[in-house]
Parts: sequence; structure tokens; C-alpha cells
Amino acid sequence: MYAYILNEEYVAGMSLAPLQNNAVYLSYLVVKEGYRNQGIGTQMIQYAIGICRNSGYSHITLNVDHNNPSAERLYEKLGFVAVETENSGKIKMRMEICCYLKINNQNTTLQLFKRNAA
Repeated sequence: MYAYILNEEYVAGMSLAPLQNNAVYLSYLVVKEGYRNQGIGTQMIQYAIGICRNSGYSHITLNVDHNNPSAERLYEKLGFVAVETENSGKIKMRMEICCYLKINNQNTTLQLFKRNAA
């Protein structure tokens, strides 16, 4: 469980759980009502992406309620894509995490991207 504390007050939190097939499940992302639309959710997700990337995971999955379009837009803006809609009405979303190495040498750039199959 990760918490976002601002002025000694809990304002947001999330949970990350490792899954099989080199994935992480992001759940319970919540931002306290008075602190929404201030970029805190974005910061939390970006932090989660960094943790997962640095730990060598290939992708992050999450579920979002179909009646929460603002959360769905946020996830899409950050690179998640819908991969399935469950019978419960939840939308399963996924983000591929690229590991890259960039070397610049006299206007030559080499980029190595690691992508695992879905």
C-alpha cells in the first residue's frame, strides 16, 4: 500500500500486487474528494509505473468501473488501453512498460526497447 501524505494528511493511496506473467495489478487508487483534479492521481500512477519499470515488470493491469469515465480518461492519457470489459461492467486496462537504453554519439541514437507479448 502506498500513501500520498500532504501536510500530515492522507490524501491518496494505492496498492500494487505482483501477478503471474511478469505483471503488476494496480488497485485501490483513490484520491480524497477535496484533492481531486490537482494531479495527485497522475503522480501516484507515474510513481507506480516507475516502481514497476525499475523492478523489471513488463506490464501493469487495472480495472476501472464503466461508470467512472474520468478515471478511464486519466488511465488512457497515461498510456493504459482497454483490453476487456467484464460482465460486472468493469473495464480491464493494461499498460506495456518499455525498458530502454538510449545512447547518443555524434548525432547517432541507438534505442533498445524491451516489449513482452500480451
